[in-house]
Amino acid sequence: MVCAQCAHLVGDEILVRRRGAPNLAGAVAGLAFGGAALCARAVSFSGAFLLEPLVWALAVFGVTGMLLYAHALEHGQVGPVTALLWIVEVIVPSAAGVLLFGDDVRTGWAPVAVTAVIVTVAAAAVLAHAPATAAAQ
Repeated sequence: MVCAQCAHLVGDEILVRRRGAPNLAGAVAGLAFGGAALCARAVSFSGAFLLEPLVWALAVFGVTGMLLYAHALEHGQVGPVTALLWIVEVIVPSAAGVLLFGDDVRTGWAPVAVTAVIVTVAAAAVLAHAPATAAAQ
């Protein structure tokens, strides 16, 4: 399953780079980095390290993320591209951890966690569209 997701992500990377949409490339790069984080969380460092599929998936996700982020920065504005990358890179793996892997928030801290996600997304959006960001472009 992980290998299929890696192949799908590499295919998406090729399509995104051909279409040239920098914000989309930044968002998919965030997905790739999030996939790398999930692989790193799940990999077991035992004897046959190079035979572990998650190690290879981590490498594919990481390289794909870097290529897409570089493409997005080359063709788009740094602020919006980076904001999308951060938002997707943090929220998607966090949601996957909670919804798919049984992670949970400490008892009584769910409102704080939800508030933190909202503030993070809002802050990234503000920084992406700040006048200083536009002036620097």
